[in-house]
Amino acid sequence: MGSQSRPLADRSPDMWRDKFTSIPRDIELWEAYSKERDVLKNEVRSMLVSAGGEWTDKLVLINTIERLGVGYHFAEYIEDMLAEMHRVHAKLESYEKYDLFTTALYFRILRQYGYNETICHSTKHKLLVPYNNTAPYIE
Repeated sequence: MGSQSRPLADRSPDMWRDKFTSIPRDIELWEAYSKERDVLKNEVRSMLVSAGGEWTDKLVLINTIERLGVGYHFAEYIEDMLAEMHRVHAKLESYEKYDLFTTALYFRILRQYGYNETICHSTKHKLLVPYNNTAPYIE
């Protein structure tokens, strides 16, 4: 095999030039970003730990964190919250207390984290509530 040189492609100049290959590597700037990231992570972590009150608030917080794509940073805290919610919910089975949004969000997040929760009882109840409130009862 001989070493033959291949002809270069005749391409137009890149419109970006060397903009992305020549990013200034300012160490102080990267350290400032790193510190800011750590502060924000601690704030979100404290929000997760201190998230008391209604399940709707907790679920919306978890959903927001997941949708932002940073859930992997807080997986341990989220899993602890969901395990507690699942444990309490298994005892109470109080679906009637929550609206359809909260119920759907609860089941989606639980399924996403590997909990095998049934949705049948809750969905049936939530879908029948508007019907039962408006339909006249005929004997």
